[in-house]
Amino acid sequence: MEEKSKHSCFLNHATKLNYRLFLEEAKGKFRFLAEKTHNSIYLFIYEQLADIEENVIRLQVYTEWDEINKAYSLGAIAVNNFDENDEVYKCLTDIFYGAIKYSTLP
Repeated sequence: MEEKSKHSCFLNHATKLNYRLFLEEAKGKFRFLAEKTHNSIYLFIYEQLADIEENVIRLQVYTEWDEINKAYSLGAIAVNNFDENDEVYKCLTDIFYGAIKYSTLP
């Protein structure tokens, strides 16, 4: 995830559109990493991102913090597997935060 601070742009301009764009970009990057490295953690992250796109954005199945926290482990994956200065850490925590806030974003 070589581009610096793309996620900060989302947080500074948090809208549903920016979140969807940020999520789509992240899905592409994690799919690429999963295919390139054959590391199962990247595939798992990609699958969670796809599920967020479906169940948080499209269907709006999960809208409450506790539902999202139970359904997705991106925050825990970030904390347990990546340094807090790592772009992957920042991306995952921003996506998790955005999923929690999605229903209230303009």
